[in-house]
Amino acid sequence: MPAPRAPDPVTDAVHDARRIPLPRPGRGASKRRRDEILRVDHAGEYAAVHIYRAQQAVFAGRKGKTVIAADMEEMGRQEQVHLDRFNALLNAEGVRPTVMTPIWRLAALTLGAGTALISEKAAHACTEAVEA
Repeated sequence: MPAPRAPDPVTDAVHDARRIPLPRPGRGASKRRRDEILRVDHAGEYAAVHIYRAQQAVFAGRKGKTVIAADMEEMGRQEQVHLDRFNALLNAEGVRPTVMTPIWRLAALTLGAGTALISEKAAHACTEAVEA
């Protein structure tokens, strides 16, 4: 019969950690906090959609920019899928979007159009920041 194993704090801690369920974002948070999280995430997706729309519109109107215009349109479609999901979550949870939505829209359209008017490089920097 083998001798009992001596306790090993490192191995035992790793083994015990595997039985602990991983935390989920928002789990255990108050309804108010979850509502805030949904509202912020929705606002981010809302802005991303409008940034891409504005960039696509500017590039679509410029000669030789059809490829980047198509890229912006595709990225905007991807963000629209995310926005649609957050709209559904807001409705399901009974959460209103931020009251700043009209200002957010104007700011996003201005940022998108402005960066596209500056240059392709500026537009890419903007989209990189949006996706970060």
